[in-house]
Amino acid sequence: MPFRFSLQAVLRCRESFEQRERQRLEAITREALKAQHQREQAKLERANALGQLQKKLRQGMTAVEMQFEQACDRARVRRIAACNDQVAKLEDLRRRQLEIFRQAQQQREILENLRDRQFAAYRLVQARRTQQEMDDRFVHHKAGRPGGEQIGFAADVVPPIQRFASGIAQSVGKPFPARHPSLLELPLLYVRHRPEKL
Repeated sequence: MPFRFSLQAVLRCRESFEQRERQRLEAITREALKAQHQREQAKLERANALGQLQKKLRQGMTAVEMQFEQACDRARVRRIAACNDQVAKLEDLRRRQLEIFRQAQQQREILENLRDRQFAAYRLVQARRTQQEMDDRFVHHKAGRPGGEQIGFAADVVPPIQRFASGIAQSVGKPFPARHPSLLELPLLYVRHRPEKL
């Protein structure tokens, strides 16, 4: 029977949830990088404007021109401050989303580890079952060899005992009992049936 993880549906849900939270984290990260870039651009524009203002001051400026440049600089400062607020907001949002993503990742990993352990146990049981089947087939094959050949002590030991006993019977000229003697009985039978004179 093929391996089946009983919590596979839950695992798929957690994988989907993790993927969704990963996408949210990536989107927030992109927005945070964009905000940081806008802040750097605002700072660079203000620095360039201040440089131009210094040149105009050396050349001479009217009061109206000076007021206009000061108003423009205050607007640039407000823009930089807004960019700082946006960057801080997105960084905080990114940290919170990162924590949510890590929790989703851990929940998915817990189920995956459980599935891997169950699969390893399943493979072990299958390997033992396969080995047992191979052993059973081997035993059945040996037990059912053509000619009724036997395995073990009966096939390897009994025939030599029978031949040895028959040889003793022929040498002493007396028949042995109908049943076959055992190894321990052979010396006693030889003494009992030996000829009076050799």
